[in-house]
Amino acid sequence: MKRTSTIRLRPMQLDDIEIVVELEQQLFETPWDRLRFQRSLERQQPAWVALSNSPEPSEFPVGYLVASSGGGVADLLTIGVSPKCQRSGIAAQLLAQLLTQLQSQQVQELFLEVRVSNEAAIGFYRANGFEQVGVRRNYYRRPATPDEAEGREDGLLFKRELTQG
Repeated sequence: MKRTSTIRLRPMQLDDIEIVVELEQQLFETPWDRLRFQRSLERQQPAWVALSNSPEPSEFPVGYLVASSGGGVADLLTIGVSPKCQRSGIAAQLLAQLLTQLQSQQVQELFLEVRVSNEAAIGFYRANGFEQVGVRRNYYRRPATPDEAEGREDGLLFKRELTQG
């Protein structure tokens, strides 16, 4: 599904959570659990899923995004795309949808944190207008591996100004 994906976006629903959690577990070292996604939906936080339209339409999410907003600022909490669909523009479309929603709500700034080791995500955020504004020392937990004990990893704080209009 690389480069030629056609997708449709819709608000995340409770029925999506099982598949979204499976994707989250594939993508992240310390994934969100079902309850965290459920609470986000209960709080009516901005949450979107991407559904594939190629080669045939699917009702199963291949990408997702959750944010929070209030007081003129927002935080991108999690965004992910199925490994088989990465680098096909799905994350950019999810982000564009979020930006449209936030601008309509008069949000002025969007923040996010990303692991210092996640070079692909850092490149994506920079390419989409985010600027690094800080470092959160030891922000992320790093699970133990056969070669390393459990540890911590810095998070980079990024911000994007949102234009109104």
